[in-house]
Amino acid sequence: MGNRTLTPYTHAEVFYDWRYNAFHRQRYGAGAEFEVSEHFVVEAYYLRQQDSRSSMRGMNVGGLALQFYFP
Repeated sequence: MGNRTLTPYTHAEVFYDWRYNAFHRQRYGAGAEFEVSEHFVVEAYYLRQQDSRSSMRGMNVGGLALQFYFP
């Protein structure tokens, strides 16, 4: 996108709990970082978490982060 950088990403995590001897949580996410200037980046993301041992079994999260970098 011109001289600016768009960096998409995905990730997945699995959590094991020794108390239950089971993998009890899975977390999946995707997002992108957009370089607005040399010192300013905007990040948008989505996160999905599923938990088999909690009263709240699933969670969806969307977010926006502003990152400043100082030379």
